[in-house]
Amino acid sequence: MSQAEQQHRIIGNKQSESGFSPTSHPDAQWFLKGGNLGLFIHFGISTVHGGIDLSWGMIDEKPYETKYGYNRRIPPNQYFALAKEFNPVRFDPENWMRVIADAGFDYAVFTTRHHDGFALWPSEYGDFNTKNYMSGRDLVGEFVDACRKYVLKVGLYYSPPDWHFFKNYMTFHYGSGSPEFPDRAHYGPDFEVLSEIQKPSAEMMDTYYSYVNGQIKELMTRYGKVDLLWFDGSVPDVSRVMTIEEI
Repeated sequence: MSQAEQQHRIIGNKQSESGFSPTSHPDAQWFLKGGNLGLFIHFGISTVHGGIDLSWGMIDEKPYETKYGYNRRIPPNQYFALAKEFNPVRFDPENWMRVIADAGFDYAVFTTRHHDGFALWPSEYGDFNTKNYMSGRDLVGEFVDACRKYVLKVGLYYSPPDWHFFKNYMTFHYGSGSPEFPDRAHYGPDFEVLSEIQKPSAEMMDTYYSYVNGQIKELMTRYGKVDLLWFDGSVPDVSRVMTIEEI
């Protein structure tokens, strides 16, 4: 089964002879009809720094930066430490949703967790979320409540890849080990040079899938009806992610 087939399996969308067709689920037809205007909100602990990209700020020598002569990044362990200072006092989704509703928007999508692994709600799964760093403040809940107040469709973004969870099992030097950059060294979470990338154990992967499934289930059951779920990236084995029916 291809990755695309696995991903469509998760949302219950069957493949026809002509390929994958749009879902026929009645609750999804608002999006398929076209003419919708949506706002995508990228937000997270990188705002503490203010000069780096969300998550990608911990990756060295990104082509879209070095091409233009700059390289904005900090070592991953310094990036993750930003969570200790994260206190978004100007986070105001009610005002934002009021403004976009007045402007004619139909929906908004909020980054509940980006690749850095920091979940913006007090999750019972994992230890890198607002439960551990912000006294349990629920930024996702505030966003959802604001959408409902101004009659906007609720969209939640979630990144299955988690660079915090796998920080000792990946490289933070863009493209290292690929044919495009054959001489580029692997970097660890302090930008130290690594001779090789360690592989996570089977037990660690079991923990990871339980953690991802638990967080997705929280998002799908804690906030009432969610109109749009936006995944960015995948997992090594998509078949281990719960389907909608299992949630």
